[in-house]
Amino acid sequence: ALVTLVIGSMVVITMIYVKYSVPLYLSLFGRFGVRISLATYVASMAAKVITVALVFLLF
Repeated sequence: ALVTLVIGSMVVITMIYVKYSVPLYLSLFGRFGVRISLATYVASMAAKVITVALVFLLF
C-alpha cells in the first residue's frame, strides 16, 4: 500500500510540474526555463526517493 501511495504521489508531482511549472519557467526564462524546470523536477523526485528510502529503512 505504501508503494502505491508513493507512486501516486510521484505521478501527481509530475502532473503539477507539467501543468504549471514548465509553462511558467518557459515564459520567464525562455529555453533556459526548460533546464530550470528539469532541475527542480529532478530535485523534487530525488527528495521523494530519499524520503521513501528513509521510511523503508525505519519501518
